Amino acid sequence: MKNSLIIFNSLLLLVVLFFGFKVFNLHSEKHLNVILISIDALRADEMSLYGYSKKTTPNIDNWAQNASVFTNVRTVVPMTQPSFSALFTGIEPFNTGIISNGSPFIDFNTPTLMTVLANHGYTTTAFTANFAGLKNQFQNFNYYAYKDHYNDEAGVERYIMDASQGSTKMIRDAAGWLNRNSSKQFFMWLHLMDVHAPYYPADKYRCEFDTKYCPELLGKRLDQIDADRAQYQMCQEKPVPQDRIDEMRTVYDGGVAQADDYVGQILAKIKSLGLDKNSIIVLYADHGEGLDHDYLFNHRAVLYDSAVHIPLVIYDPLVSSYNKRSDMVIENTDIMPTILSLVGISSSGLNIDGHSFANIIDGDLVPNLNYQPRKYVYSVNSNWTKFSIFDGRYKYIYSLPESCVDHGQTEELYDTRQDPKELKNLVKSNSQKTKDLKKQLFYYLSKYNLPASGTLPAEMQDGDDAGSNAQDQKLQDEIRSMGY
Repeated sequence: MKNSLIIFNSLLLLVVLFFGFKVFNLHSEKHLNVILISIDALRADEMSLYGYSKKTTPNIDNWAQNASVFTNVRTVVPMTQPSFSALFTGIEPFNTGIISNGSPFIDFNTPTLMTVLANHGYTTTAFTANFAGLKNQFQNFNYYAYKDHYNDEAGVERYIMDASQGSTKMIRDAAGWLNRNSSKQFFMWLHLMDVHAPYYPADKYRCEFDTKYCPELLGKRLDQIDADRAQYQMCQEKPVPQDRIDEMRTVYDGGVAQADDYVGQILAKIKSLGLDKNSIIVLYADHGEGLDHDYLFNHRAVLYDSAVHIPLVIYDPLVSSYNKRSDMVIENTDIMPTILSLVGISSSGLNIDGHSFANIIDGDLVPNLNYQPRKYVYSVNSNWTKFSIFDGRYKYIYSLPESCVDHGQTEELYDTRQDPKELKNLVKSNSQKTKDLKKQLFYYLSKYNLPASGTLPAEMQDGDDAGSNAQDQKLQDEIRSMGY
């Protein structure tokens, strides 16, 4: 019996290896391209694709019918440079130290999605209106200085915009590059800034979603509209007037619709060249935008879903049956190994934190026998003063006292399924879930000596019943051994 079992397991292993080899050959033989389209500061919940009541993304909605839509994706940092660093390296900010736009750029010796693909024969190109620091990562890099910022006399961040460097020129240049290089195996990154502050779309979009604000928005200069945003971009002690929130959401939604139009243009070019037959196409946002919680028009300082919940849509031409949605827990470090899996490149030799979920897109083509669903996403804001843990439904946020806190709440717990706007803090009413997630968060952070000015949570101190089982005791011991 024992020998029969050994023979059976050996045969099973051979079958798995054979079909695994065939799968990767199938992808490799198709010479799949990779096209990453990203939209800066795009909130998932402001897209009609994700159930928003206003039709802000009709082109993306239509295209996504033939793709996989992921509804439970979070960025590890709600800021551009650290978000893309996490995406392109598959490594979390707790290991890279990259948490803000002022952080050091990706280490030259760190493998990235671009360099790995280049090493496998891909031509790499970028057309981006942000994050010029990645220039050396691409063989062909095109930067468009579309939106920039400065600090006014009061130290408030204000924005300027160069329409001559806008998305129209970028899309035109990207389409021209595709015309000239469609026969090559390539990776293209296209990054749009139309949604990001300043909220200043073309007049046709500016009050499309709420005509009430047309007098305030139409025919106004950028600096006039941006002044309404800038007034409330910092931590507020008093609630932002609802009219101001609605006005900014109206013009923000106009930017979403404008970006959707550009995405529709590049998708049409891809299809006209037949590249939809042999290209993995990924739609992504690096982070969201505040516009909520009565005190902030920004993203980097907070960890609410408005800032960290991001859209992710993946199209694979080898998948025959689509229109599927997945609510599995994904963080943006998982995207790099997933893309590599989809084009037949193993990421097993890379020292990364991300987990491939390619088998969710089509398990028949990309089986992953070792796949383990991610239990948690850990996020941090842009100055190490807020930390969060998300388990797919509940999110716990721990804030250091010096951070920007909402109504004095240094601890917050939200049921994102029942309360997607995160308005009802459950710290007191659901103390057990608070305790469990807080303990897990501090256990994770302790490996990096974080939070810097934090202390061991009360439930982990002597005399508490948190150590009533072996697993809890192990967490306590390990955290204490690291100086907490």
